[in-house]
Amino acid sequence: MRILIVGGTGFLGSATARAAVAGGHQVTVMTRSGRNVATSAQALIADRTSDVPDLRGQFDAVIDTCGYAPDMVARLLQATGPVRYVFVSSISVYDDMSVAQFDETATASAATQDDLDLAAAVEPALRCVADPYGASYGRLKRSCEIAAEEGSEGNCALIRLGLIVGPEDYTDRFTWWVRRCDQDGPLAVPGPRIGISN
Repeated sequence: MRILIVGGTGFLGSATARAAVAGGHQVTVMTRSGRNVATSAQALIADRTSDVPDLRGQFDAVIDTCGYAPDMVARLLQATGPVRYVFVSSISVYDDMSVAQFDETATASAATQDDLDLAAAVEPALRCVADPYGASYGRLKRSCEIAAEEGSEGNCALIRLGLIVGPEDYTDRFTWWVRRCDQDGPLAVPGPRIGISN
């Protein structure tokens, strides 16, 4: 299968690219820099925030690991045309994660105009990382899901992940806890008000 991986040089994307190559797929990684592309994968130098070339008919599937605003998803799908589209979303789309159990039927709100304005104001070099979106992150991800469903004409899979950990994880969100548990002394942990998903 001819697969385009967007965000394919980041933490999740690079692991996905390596797995797809190992699975015998023809892999192309969309990247702004061309650095850190998985061995045997092709690099497509492009910036999804501005200059995505016409890619119609070149790929059987797209795996999008770094869509943070719906215009980014829509722009990509305009360039590829309707293809099998896998969008890596987040459990942060759910409005209330304080409940003990929730599933895909739980309420998930789309971005407000203020959220969209915030996303548009993020400088282009930072639009492909989560940090600048703050409290708008979950609602923007939900709007990305909607854009994915529309742009792929329903031929998409939405994957709502929680905490992603593994080799090359630059966030240190999980490994900090492992190192801290290995040390002596008391350990402060989040209380129930933080949310059950934590």
